[in-house]
Amino acid sequence: MSVALKPLEELVKELTPQARLELRDFAEFLWHKQSTVGSKAPGWPADFFERFAGCMPDFPDIEPEGDYETRTELT
Repeated sequence: MSVALKPLEELVKELTPQARLELRDFAEFLWHKQSTVGSKAPGWPADFFERFAGCMPDFPDIEPEGDYETRTELT
């Protein structure tokens, strides 16, 4: 004897608004996870590093702050 399962749409309608948000977040997590499986670099667009390597501008050298004050030793 098999038990008939309710369609997912009906179950979602019975959830509280907070539970729907949690379900949506979880579904988005699963979708993202499956869409990045097998990609060369998960989480980064294709050719990201090749396109942006060396794009940072040359920053000027930082001026030294000078010498620290000399303090007397505690005895």
